[in-house]
Amino acid sequence: MWTAVALGSTIAGVYAAYALWAAAAVRNGAALWTYVLAAPLAYLALPFLFTCIWMAFGWWWRAPAPAEVALSFRQKLRLFGNEFASLARSPLRMTFYWLLRDPPPAPADLPVLLLHGVGCNAGVWWGMRRDLAARGIAPVYTMSYGPPLASI
Repeated sequence: MWTAVALGSTIAGVYAAYALWAAAAVRNGAALWTYVLAAPLAYLALPFLFTCIWMAFGWWWRAPAPAEVALSFRQKLRLFGNEFASLARSPLRMTFYWLLRDPPPAPADLPVLLLHGVGCNAGVWWGMRRDLAARGIAPVYTMSYGPPLASI
């Protein structure tokens, strides 16, 4: 819950600041269409920045990879793209996870439990939960705990 509130407030704040900045620029003669088209870029800038930082850290502190498992340049680009896409989708899923939540699966002998990390909620698992169910892996349980930094 707290993660959803924090993320939702941050996203709303960033877009409100962007809208005020764009409105001031348009009042001073700038073309409105450029700010409308750039709005998605304002949202995607932060996930792109974090992806670049995390990939740079991974590169700086990497261990040598054996030749048989070393990634090609194309595979590295795909890894970067997948990480960026995941980071770009997660804030909206975490903010609106209460809308995306599936009903709890039926009890089972061998359920799959997906638990998020610190600073997240069960919304980050929405896509994976659906993917696992489509592959016949079920039931899948997700849960959120919180508030942030409180005992779980």
